[in-house]
Amino acid sequence: MPIPGRRVSRVMPTVPAQFGRFQKWLKPSSGALSAPLIVHIQDVHKNIEAQKNIGGALAALMTDRRVSLLALEGAFGTIDLKRLAAFPRQDVVRAVADSFLSENKMSGAARAAYLTARAGQDVVGVDDPLHYEANVRAYKESAPLGPAVSKEIERRQTDLERRKAAVFNPPLKMFDARVQAYRRGETSLGVYVRDVLCDADLTGVRQAPLFLQALAAERELDMAVVERERSSMLRDLAEKISESERSSLIEEALAARSGATRQVDFYTALERRCRRAGIDGARFPAMKRYAAYLDLAERIDGESLFQELTQLESAAYRRLARTDSERALIAQSHLSNLTEKLVAFSLTRDEWDDYSSPRQASSPGLAGTAAFENFYREAQARDKAMAENFLAAAKVGRRDILVLVTGGFHSTGIDRALVKAGYQVAVFVPKLTKVEADAGSAYLNVFTQEKTPLEKLVRGEKLFMSPNPFPNDAEFTASVAASFPGKEARVMSISFPKLLMSAKAQATSPFGRRRRDKGTLALFKDPTLGSNDGATSFSRRSKSSCVKFTNPACISSNVNARSSRPIS
Repeated sequence: MPIPGRRVSRVMPTVPAQFGRFQKWLKPSSGALSAPLIVHIQDVHKNIEAQKNIGGALAALMTDRRVSLLALEGAFGTIDLKRLAAFPRQDVVRAVADSFLSENKMSGAARAAYLTARAGQDVVGVDDPLHYEANVRAYKESAPLGPAVSKEIERRQTDLERRKAAVFNPPLKMFDARVQAYRRGETSLGVYVRDVLCDADLTGVRQAPLFLQALAAERELDMAVVERERSSMLRDLAEKISESERSSLIEEALAARSGATRQVDFYTALERRCRRAGIDGARFPAMKRYAAYLDLAERIDGESLFQELTQLESAAYRRLARTDSERALIAQSHLSNLTEKLVAFSLTRDEWDDYSSPRQASSPGLAGTAAFENFYREAQARDKAMAENFLAAAKVGRRDILVLVTGGFHSTGIDRALVKAGYQVAVFVPKLTKVEADAGSAYLNVFTQEKTPLEKLVRGEKLFMSPNPFPNDAEFTASVAASFPGKEARVMSISFPKLLMSAKAQATSPFGRRRRDKGTLALFKDPTLGSNDGATSFSRRSKSSCVKFTNPACISSNVNARSSRPIS
């Protein structure tokens, strides 16, 4: 990320590292660092851990009085939070909000809005109800077609493989087999990176070699030895520093362990302390290697890494193809791969742009894909509508720092519009240490961290329809009211009679209707959408890979919806 401006530099420290990290900073072409700042948080819908971290990050941001607007995908119009703010027992509101969050009936952003929004901090939904409804309709029309279209794709791919075997020259055939094995989840990311780097022109290529460096450094680590040396180093240091310094050291270690600070910063500071105390660092070679590994890992940017890999793969195919027939089959294979992802609702934004480009549009299509294409076109239309709605809300009153929460698929299109309008944008991604395949987040391509430093590398978020971030208004209000004991419940019934009567009537609706305040969209529960609370969400198969770290230093598995494979 480039050196941020003054506003960004003041905001970044307010969000503890345990909740995530600022991934990039975008500034308007004028370069005006005094322009209003938008903190764009990339949502990971229906992932409890991500929702909690988004909520934590938002709670930290909302304590800054300069934050005057919180805008959310999946909601519509002004969100009035005054009624719940009037409840006498905010501890009950917090408990019910926590319960709803744990059941995926409320987003982390909505919880933060309920509990931390202050006077002067507006909360608005910036989604467009017409495009949102059209997006839902496009899914409902396309989803039943999936099995038949997938079967035809499989038939075409079988035919493609037969023709490639007959036409490809030996080096091209070998490279293509390795790429297809990676796409099927049969080989690791590390193997794939080495394959696309082989004989490549490395001019301007930085992230892929850095990744292999970090991977090689990780293989050299013996964490048992690192642990022993760390214990010995800390024991020696504790004997040579004061009581207050020991207390500070313990606090720093706990902060690094919890993720509140970066591990690389802790070990850099620890090395300085040892030098000042006269402790010879040469006695701890494993610790030195571990610190170097941390430094390498911190420099890996996932978005840039996967962009490089895509470019390297394309360059390798161009280099190895010798005839027009080979090049034509390579193009057909690429389009077939994109079409398979289209039908699985697992295209990233870059992949959708590639699929919908004039170059691909001129290729012979596949019957039945039009409905799936409409799903993505409506999502793209929502990008434009959300950006326009957000900019309209941003112009109301004096805005210094604004916060926007949308899914990562929408980030590129929306950020482009916001920067063009003259705003600075700081993109924040929540920390994600595990992938919940059954909770709708397996569409991510991520590296995840538990105790390792490779915090989160994202290739791109697949389109995942955001449910309304706020819970069923009536159900939430009724739950809060019902949580008041005895006497207080009677007081509540006197203080808020109309509210409770309305809540009781709506919460018992036989249709599972989500009723919102004026200006929002009422959705009905539909069993085909896989929603457990009346919100609209899509649970679907994904081929995107992710790497899960399960011990302090080792990349243990590359988790895939179809397979589990190592990264090395």
